Amino acid sequence: MCGDEHKDYLSAIGSGMHPFMVSYGFESHKRLIKKFLVPEEIISRSPAELCQRVRHALELI
Repeated sequence: MCGDEHKDYLSAIGSGMHPFMVSYGFESHKRLIKKFLVPEEIISRSPAELCQRVRHALELI
């Protein structure tokens, strides 16, 4: 599951899915980490980084 808001993260975790978070959308990287305690290692900062993470998760690279 991919999202750019803290509620997307909570929804993914709550449904047993792996969250792919992005910080170039609604929420900033700092806000996701500091205010909502989203783990920094799951947040992508660019579309290219998100694509790389998804490809890795799907074992396409």
